[in-house]
Amino acid sequence: MKKIILITSLALALPLLANAEDKNFMVYCPATYHNAKHGIVNITSNHGVSIRNMTALPQVYHVTFENGVYYGNRAQLPITYTNAEIMVPNAHVEFDVTVQSKKEFHYGVVPIGKNAYFEKSGKYKLLASTTIKLNNYVVATCIDYNVADIY
Repeated sequence: MKKIILITSLALALPLLANAEDKNFMVYCPATYHNAKHGIVNITSNHGVSIRNMTALPQVYHVTFENGVYYGNRAQLPITYTNAEIMVPNAHVEFDVTVQSKKEFHYGVVPIGKNAYFEKSGKYKLLASTTIKLNNYVVATCIDYNVADIY
């Protein structure tokens, strides 16, 4: 009976182990809390990456840093957006980096920011994300949420 339970437990745990994050990549992306008066507010977030290329060849990695604002209802969206359920992109930075074989690349903490418009007071959900891609496949990602407390 104990043997069956152990085998069943291992079978259930294997998918979790297979989906464990790769130790050759680390990403950083805390969204910054904001407390400001309604109007134009500079929404910022911090980002960083560490990449270790353990392959025999140089690799080109595509890195993306971005943040955005979730507006609460249709009336609060900027005039160019009509769907209140989407995240409105704000600041965005992307670049490619070539990491030589058996070498490491570290970049960050990098603050990014851009002005966003808040017509009404309220609490707005903020998003920050960092993504690393290799050959168009996401190899590491970080997503963080915070709040813009607009009065």
